[in-house]
Amino acid sequence: MTEFDIQESLINVFDTLNTFSGITFITENNVHYPNKTFTEPSDKRWFNLTFKSNEPVFMGMLPESQERYNGILFIDIFTPKDCGESEAETKYKWIKKLYYSNNGFFDDSVIKNIYISTKGADGDKYRLQLAVEWEADIDKES
Repeated sequence: MTEFDIQESLINVFDTLNTFSGITFITENNVHYPNKTFTEPSDKRWFNLTFKSNEPVFMGMLPESQERYNGILFIDIFTPKDCGESEAETKYKWIKKLYYSNNGFFDDSVIKNIYISTKGADGDKYRLQLAVEWEADIDKES
């Protein structure tokens, strides 16, 4: 497993939001995935996913020891400006429930914390950014 595998795993979890919630939050064109082409929808309702990881901490001196990585998956929830916070808040609550389901364990990563890191007007949109803090132990690369 690598950091890219963790990113893919956590994004795959996000992609199950509609099934998990029973609500159609994700549509074909309203998620901006890392390093993918994206056109902002005219209705100003969309998600932006950004993955960040830190330098690993070595968990032992033996060759078979693992490295502990931690990082944050930022999920920006965009809604039209001046329509209140309830739509963004509802999406936030469902995403939080989704990542805390399965006791926060997904593949080789564990969810440590989920919180709102920023919110407010962003041009002609309203933006609520939530942070999904994760941690994973990965085999050292040879």
